[in-house]
Amino acid sequence: CAATHFVGHVETVQTDWDRLAKGLGLPAFQDVRKEDVGQHASTSGDVLGRRGALAAVLEAEPLLKRGILELLALDYECFGYDMPTLPSKA
Repeated sequence: CAATHFVGHVETVQTDWDRLAKGLGLPAFQDVRKEDVGQHASTSGDVLGRRGALAAVLEAEPLLKRGILELLALDYECFGYDMPTLPSKA
């Protein structure tokens, strides 16, 4: 696997890194995360409700949701994610 043609995913960082490292002759992934570091309970949640507000708008405006999904279709394909079902055009 050539590094210039490699796309990893956060969801599978360990296996992706191991595959990349093997191809480049680098050491295997070592998880150096600490349980108490990087967790921002007060800011990591959706304290302003933006996620819920966006979900409500996209539910109420299916054509908007369809348009956004159409714009992101290439990203879904390129990164290997399942494309959500597009709302109808009606």
